[in-house]
Amino acid sequence: MSSKDQSKDQKARWDSKYEQGLPSLTEPDPFFISAYERFVTSSLPKPGVALDLAGGLGRHALWLASRGWQVTVVEISDVAIGKLSQADLELNVKLEFL
Repeated sequence: MSSKDQSKDQKARWDSKYEQGLPSLTEPDPFFISAYERFVTSSLPKPGVALDLAGGLGRHALWLASRGWQVTVVEISDVAIGKLSQADLELNVKLEFL
């Protein structure tokens, strides 16, 4: 199987996963929030710039953007990007997509 075929298979797999709309993929991970509060808040009192690789449905990107961060999301799944684009409109935040 060529790398192009593998990439298409991976994209299809993730599209299928995000079409299911699993709730566990929409809420920020408690560890992420804890680490943010413990390490980031004290070091960076003002919001900055963040890159969310394999951002999925944007659970962390949306959380950061709602706190004033400028967030760029990288994601292979068109389904996830579509849902995330809708979520950023609903939450009135702005995300960038690559």
